[in-house]
Amino acid sequence: MGTVSRASGAPLYDQLIKIFESKMSSGEWAVGERLPSERELCEVFSVSRITVRRAIAEAAARGLVERVHGVGNFVASPKMRQSLRDVTSFGVSLAADGLLASTQILDERTEISDFSIAGVLGVPVASSVQYLQIRGLGGDVPLVIYDSFLPADTGAAVLAEARRLVDTGTAFTTVDIHRNSLTDPLVRIEQTFEAVVADEATAALLQVDPGWPVFRIESVLRAETRVLEYRIARYRGDRYKFAIERSAL
Repeated sequence: MGTVSRASGAPLYDQLIKIFESKMSSGEWAVGERLPSERELCEVFSVSRITVRRAIAEAAARGLVERVHGVGNFVASPKMRQSLRDVTSFGVSLAADGLLASTQILDERTEISDFSIAGVLGVPVASSVQYLQIRGLGGDVPLVIYDSFLPADTGAAVLAEARRLVDTGTAFTTVDIHRNSLTDPLVRIEQTFEAVVADEATAALLQVDPGWPVFRIESVLRAETRVLEYRIARYRGDRYKFAIERSAL
């Protein structure tokens, strides 16, 4: 299973992680396979349980290992690569990684806009806006939560289409709905990215532990002459990586 060396100068836990990576990349440890127990790893590599636990914790933080409370540690699925250059539908992007996508509506309601939401959407303060929360899954695993705020007229149409797509079993996000609009098609998205950790509410929705790494992405979706939506997305950090190609000229 590989060896660790106290003479190498590299931390023992880091050497263990490299061995984990080697076993996973070679296929010796397959996706979904349970890792040897902490005791077995201690015996095989002649290291302490503290070292093993740190290696597993670091491997989980890097997305290599999925920890299931009370069950064990498992080889995680490879991270999905999301391009920042192209806008790809939710179902298509997951299908490229061999996953069956699905979407659930978790919450829908009319809210009164505060100064912040009204300013982004370009509507009067205290006007009615549509709130929509949806969850995207790959297989049975929750991957992302979207919290959307929309002007009342746009929101009514988006909500109706979202309900229809759920009823037909079609995976979607609101971006997919806006792109297919015949009246106000989506033409531009402004986004900011932030690395955060999951609070208790987010952790419950994503079915992870509080403190789990999360990508938080704020988006303003625009048609030609108006704002269509303000959206906050929370992606599981252990399942996603984002990529962009830039010119060096």
